[in-house]
Amino acid sequence: MKLTSAMIKEKAKELGIDRIAIGSIDRYKDAPPLMNPLNYFPECKSIIMLAQRIPRGTYRGILSGTHWHNYTFYSYNRLNTLFRPKLTYAMCCFIEDCGAEAIPHYPAVAERMGDGDPVVPGRMPNVAMSVRIMGMGAGLGEMGYSKVFITPEFGPRVRLGMIMTDAVLEPDPIIPTGTLCNHCGSCVRECPGNAIPAEYGPHQAGRGGCVLGRRRHGPLHADAPRTEQPHLAVPEEGYAEPGVRRLRVERDGGRGVPADTRAGE
Repeated sequence: MKLTSAMIKEKAKELGIDRIAIGSIDRYKDAPPLMNPLNYFPECKSIIMLAQRIPRGTYRGILSGTHWHNYTFYSYNRLNTLFRPKLTYAMCCFIEDCGAEAIPHYPAVAERMGDGDPVVPGRMPNVAMSVRIMGMGAGLGEMGYSKVFITPEFGPRVRLGMIMTDAVLEPDPIIPTGTLCNHCGSCVRECPGNAIPAEYGPHQAGRGGCVLGRRRHGPLHADAPRTEQPHLAVPEEGYAEPGVRRLRVERDGGRGVPADTRAGE
């Protein structure tokens, strides 16, 4: 049975995959060696990108300023490690049943891969693709100025999955930059942690300066310094210490509002 893009998209609807797009391998031929799918799967002909929505209701406790862990459990941990991977697995099985090879690829932090020893001496270690960049190449969506991936239907509320296959599939058109994000600067102004720079330097592009990422599930910190490498910035006084100014998220039109609250109060 010859596998087609239409068959894959019909199966995606049946499985409950919220959005799917396909890119041809030639779009990624100039990728850096450690992020090139051909160094992972030389026979790869097509890239299949999947997106599962983040239910807006999982943010409700954050918007109310009363509960955080519902989001991390359902829309970060389980959506990344269980709900979305189960659908990726099912799609891979379907592709294999049609006679093609399918390789699921987990959403690695590609910028931090490449360390460690290779599986085979003399080979590159830990080849891993950026699912956001691969998603752009497949026409799944666009990477906004904040470096968050955006889709037409769900905006930034998505988790991404990826499949490499040796099946030759009809690709989807790439969404031109500026279609979904016009770089208006709202993300810079509205970010409660001041984590998004107004201008990106050479060490900032693609690096997460988010206070949420550095706080390790402690109180949100509003005093983290801005550096050329914001992902390495750590307040001198440390995190979550009693009496340290932190960030309070208030329900104000869905925005986070900094406030001079004290830890432990």
